Amino acid sequence: MWMILAAYNLLLWSTFTESRMLYLCLQVGCETPACSIPVLETRGGVRYVGCKYTCPDFVGVRQQKECVNITMDAYDAMENGTRYSCPMGLCLGGDCLYSGLYLRCWKLLLNETNFE
Repeated sequence: MWMILAAYNLLLWSTFTESRMLYLCLQVGCETPACSIPVLETRGGVRYVGCKYTCPDFVGVRQQKECVNITMDAYDAMENGTRYSCPMGLCLGGDCLYSGLYLRCWKLLLNETNFE
């Protein structure tokens, strides 16, 4: 029974952190996250912009994951809270390949998820 409760709590926690938590630090005891990837909010939750993120020690690449297919210049120009029609894609080889799908998306005031 405790395993079911633990799984349920983990599901609730991950849902909360995926869509609402602004910073995710994966290294135990870290105070300042080392790298980040920009995100946009959608009705279906958070979507990552692009497929690469730069950290002090490495460049991370997301593979076979959904992504928002826009440039960083376009992302930076977006107004906080304004709704846009965002082209979606799939991360392959470090690139966000356009899928033909569009989702309504918007930029939050604090909008980067950090990875360690």
